[in-house]
Amino acid sequence: MSYPIEVCSSLSLENGQLVTDGKTIFKPDEQVSITCYSNYAPVYITTACQTDRSWLPYPLCSDKRCTVSSLSNGRYYQNKNEVADGTALGYQSVITPSCFIGFVPIPDTPRTCQINGQWSDQPPNCTPIVCVSLPLAFNNGSYDIRVNVFSYAYNETITPKCDAGFFLYQGGERRCSGINSWSGETPVCSPITCKSPSAFSNGYYNDSQTNYTFGSVLAPTCNMGYNMTTYVESRTCERQDSWSGVSPVCDIVKCTEHLELYNGLLFKLDNETLEYQTVITIACNAGYEAEDGIWNSTCTENGTWSSVLQCVPVICNDSSDVEHKAIHVYPKPAFGEIANVTYNSTYFVKKNGSLQINCSSERKLSWVSKPYFGKLMSIVIVASSVV
Repeated sequence: MSYPIEVCSSLSLENGQLVTDGKTIFKPDEQVSITCYSNYAPVYITTACQTDRSWLPYPLCSDKRCTVSSLSNGRYYQNKNEVADGTALGYQSVITPSCFIGFVPIPDTPRTCQINGQWSDQPPNCTPIVCVSLPLAFNNGSYDIRVNVFSYAYNETITPKCDAGFFLYQGGERRCSGINSWSGETPVCSPITCKSPSAFSNGYYNDSQTNYTFGSVLAPTCNMGYNMTTYVESRTCERQDSWSGVSPVCDIVKCTEHLELYNGLLFKLDNETLEYQTVITIACNAGYEAEDGIWNSTCTENGTWSSVLQCVPVICNDSSDVEHKAIHVYPKPAFGEIANVTYNSTYFVKKNGSLQINCSSERKLSWVSKPYFGKLMSIVIVASSVV
């Protein structure tokens, strides 16, 4: 005797459906999957046709939800929107943990609402951000850190510092931005060099190169005839392309402006100011001449005059107007002086006038009051002999 084959018919589900691929009749033990509408989940993923034409397990779509718990020092977000504590979200809802500033979620993976009303993965903890290790070391420098400090809190900073002779070419302040994670890049310390300092007027440095190494020292010198009015003893390459001190200033030497000359006049021959290499000449009044024949003086590099200019009285050397055979001595007075002459009183006698002479501006001697001389008669005494 044969029995008819029992079959199952497709079911209509509340809030879901069987995945039948268009079939309407199913044989015993034939399985189909269950799909549910949004925010619902199948209690069982599949169901099978039974010999009594039922489906086991019975297909159901549950609206069981997952409750968002509180997150210490943080919050959960869904699609960038904050989710309040205690909110119930449907099946396959995804939430992402986010911690307050200074904390980081561990683990930081998103969580999904499962069919059993539980969230996937372990609940995260918002762990305080600290850095217990320094960034990688770098050549020719180190981090300027506090003594005996072994951990740094979130947002605390350290500063790279280069060794002497080096400058910070790359990098800067670094910040503890995550657990053992520092912001910024590894510093690079490059050797300090200086380009030749700017030239200054009327002077020069003791060396001339294109580039100088750290610690190089240059000494400025003014040209001859110039003084350093902004005094700079030396300049040192101490930072990248930076010299210590300021640029020197060399000004032209000036000689004393107050010059006194008696019995004559001063003339400047070269320029308007009494500066280096200025030449001064003199013109003496009548009866005077330049002492030692020096008529010019030049302003020297040390601010003094090469010669002291003086106008001195001329000495009379023309005695043609006072010559007389009776005169014994002719003195040589200077201009404006009066001198006495002596005469030979053995043979001459002064009749009248004066024995004084004066000196003219033309170097000529003349009588103050011209004297006249007469001859003395010779007296001859003959001594007789006594016998």
